[in-house]
Amino acid sequence: MIDIKLICSVCTRNDYYYGLIDATAKELGLEYSLEKVPYQQEMREQKLFNRCTITYCAGCNNFNKYGNYGNPSVKFMPALVINDEMVSHSCVPSKDELKKILSNYLS
Repeated sequence: MIDIKLICSVCTRNDYYYGLIDATAKELGLEYSLEKVPYQQEMREQKLFNRCTITYCAGCNNFNKYGNYGNPSVKFMPALVINDEMVSHSCVPSKDELKKILSNYLS
């Protein structure tokens, strides 16, 4: 069984991401647990930054086009953690990218 955590803010985009993770893991036939973790719980532990604002959302993936958002040493939410290893951060991967990530955990 793999342990999947989505560390994220309260955002409808993250609800979509959570559903995409769930559907893709089921499609691959993985045995898994999936948890949405509010960012305050693990943000400091994982050294994540929150770039969301209350009044404006450009979308997670749009932020990667500017400044440090493409820098792998600077990590932003949402972050995907599988078995205590961060495998994705700073964007919402496409279904194909997510499938590649999760395929690494097939038995």
